[in-house]
Amino acid sequence: MVPVYIIMGFLESGKTTFLKDVFEENGFPPEESKLLIRCEDGEEEYEDEFLSEMGLTMIEVESLEDMDKGFMEELHKKYKPKRVFIEFNGMWLLWDLFGKVKKPQSWELYQIITLIDGSTFGMYLNNMRSLFSEMVKVSELVIFNRCSEETDKGGYRRFVRAANPQAQMIFENLDGTSDDGMTEEELPYNMDAPVVTVNDEDYGIFYIDTLDHADRYEKKTLKLRGMVVHPDEAGLKKDEFFFCRRAMTCCADDIGLAGFVCHSDRAKSYKNGQWITLTATAELEEHPAYGGVGVVLYAKKIGEAKMPEDDLVYFN
Repeated sequence: MVPVYIIMGFLESGKTTFLKDVFEENGFPPEESKLLIRCEDGEEEYEDEFLSEMGLTMIEVESLEDMDKGFMEELHKKYKPKRVFIEFNGMWLLWDLFGKVKKPQSWELYQIITLIDGSTFGMYLNNMRSLFSEMVKVSELVIFNRCSEETDKGGYRRFVRAANPQAQMIFENLDGTSDDGMTEEELPYNMDAPVVTVNDEDYGIFYIDTLDHADRYEKKTLKLRGMVVHPDEAGLKKDEFFFCRRAMTCCADDIGLAGFVCHSDRAKSYKNGQWITLTATAELEEHPAYGGVGVVLYAKKIGEAKMPEDDLVYFN
């Protein structure tokens, strides 16, 4: 198996600098044959001496079409790489690489990392939200670099969490330090109340906060409005349904479900798409639907509810 690492991000997001650090610090043996496919030129370059010292063969391509028609098969036969790194063009769609370019059978996707310039992210997000969302959705790790005290780390975390709840995040600061960007933001609902009531307009904040701070919801009694969904394949039991809201992660064409596994003895009596007001106790449990540990709601009371005038959840 030849592991393939894909590094994504817009031009000047720090992809080359990141990869050079990886090659120098990760302990890949220099005698091990490594292939670097570079899909765009930035200000930072790979010097010939550096490539030689790291055991790297660099191939530059200008378009996805250049990578078609047996391109990767030929590279595999010629260089016999033990590892492959693809410095991907941020303006290309990753699906085109996965769906259109034939790769050798022994090449297996190992990790996708997205690099984002924290100093310009806000501006780009207003104009290229869809492209950012597509990158983040498939990334295991998202690195925001060049962050300052003015960087809206909380807002950027919400964007990433909404698009990909499983993605890990690192914020690299201008002073050389790094952190996970978690902040103790003031919540719009009272966590000390006997029943924590989450209003419709606060559902997005609530959902993201359960991903970042799941432990503070354990054993809490919650009251909120949402929709019942019975997914065909989600690993749910007969006494469980998915309690959720429709959420817009980037645009009107990119709407998914944001919600929780809910346990109820009468789970099957609620119709798919039915709106309810749910009062439930939150527990932290491992569940197949989450692929790990997450908040599971145990219904205490379920009442009928009307769909809100605007049923979409936003994460801005």
